Amino acid sequence: MAPEMQSMESEVLGPEGTFAPTTAQIAMKTRPQRPEGSSLLRGGALSTIDQGMVSGASFLTTVATGRACGAEGLGAYALALGVLMTVAVAQGALLSKPYINLHRSAERPREYAGGTLLLTIAFGLAGALLMAAASGALALGGAPGELTAALLAAAAALPFVLLRDCLRQYLFAHLLLRRTLLMDAVWVGLQLAVVAALFGLGLLTPVSAFAAIGGAALVTAATGVWTLRHEFRFGAAAFRDAWRTSWRFGFWTTLSELCQQSRTHLVQWLLVLMQGLQAAGALAAALSIVRIVNPLLLSLSNVGEPHLARAYAEGGARKVQGIAMKMAALASAALAPICLLAAWQGQAVISLLFGKSLEVEGSVLGLLLASVALGVAAYPFSASLYAVGRPQTALNVRVLALLAGAVSALALTPRLGAQGAAASLVVSAGVALLLLLVLFARAARPSEPVPEAT
Repeated sequence: MAPEMQSMESEVLGPEGTFAPTTAQIAMKTRPQRPEGSSLLRGGALSTIDQGMVSGASFLTTVATGRACGAEGLGAYALALGVLMTVAVAQGALLSKPYINLHRSAERPREYAGGTLLLTIAFGLAGALLMAAASGALALGGAPGELTAALLAAAAALPFVLLRDCLRQYLFAHLLLRRTLLMDAVWVGLQLAVVAALFGLGLLTPVSAFAAIGGAALVTAATGVWTLRHEFRFGAAAFRDAWRTSWRFGFWTTLSELCQQSRTHLVQWLLVLMQGLQAAGALAAALSIVRIVNPLLLSLSNVGEPHLARAYAEGGARKVQGIAMKMAALASAALAPICLLAAWQGQAVISLLFGKSLEVEGSVLGLLLASVALGVAAYPFSASLYAVGRPQTALNVRVLALLAGAVSALALTPRLGAQGAAASLVVSAGVALLLLLVLFARAARPSEPVPEAT
């Protein structure tokens, strides 16, 4: 093993008073597990079913909103949803990802879980206030009222969405996949029932769509907290120590995930500035088709990250490399038929679901599919950097990829519109994959340390 890899754990171990373990505690508390190959495949199947439900609910809500509100309403909804999801990604990176990697060897697991839950509540309230302030600033700047109202409604839904996501990640971290499936089935059923009722009554707008999302998340989160109440222990000390642990590990992770999330949202906001809400709505329709691969990517995250963390605790960086290669092979095999189907019938599906007012060129769909394929291929190698305690390296890679995408978007979008925006996403994803493959290949050499990306 490379000398630098042998000391990587020092980057994630917290000071005395946090929940982060020592190397000896990791070795003592790690329980024998089934072979990762079989458990990863079974867990991946359950997680894919679960993520299929969640992504399906998001997709159907998007379609219903687009049908009810047209291109401009869909554009406002998509932009506000993007902001909500960016905050959710930050919460997951700062709080949930450290919990996934460190909870198995925490000295006080219930306090760590309770502190993480309290932090999520505080994070949600702070995020809601910031989103509300952003909505007010946009209104003062002359932004369309439909956009500012949608952003304000998304802010109201945010705390409940984050709390529900925190509980989901808790269940995923402990590989309680059947319970996760049940909780998400309840949430999806509630949200879709409300959206369907609003659509049927002619009351579905971006604002009422976020009300449905927030209401369903509130009911599900309250039920989850009550069901899991014995697994959490709350208190000021738990809150403080969870924050120290999460900040120590999650700071770089949060910046990295925000860079990743910003790729698509940067393109959408550029389109709004240059061509208005209608163009953003058309791109949102295309993205909704391309995102049929989300269940695959999210199931990789939900199941793969705990397996990578366990692999590092049990066998070090070499074992992480083996799991990452297996994840990449499984993802590529599953992705190919999905991309072919989307490329073949994507335009027809957009016209069928959203109507003829939201036509998207085939080249835009093809470019978006290429960017997603590159992203899915890169994900296991990126996740392995977190598992071995190298979040700053992952950040460096994503910053370079974001810069490459931003430069190409500024150059291509003014002339090519949606085509240029989609092409910039391909550039960004390609740069990220190339850098990660170089890092992964260098890490496989026992005589050389993993280099820092510059």
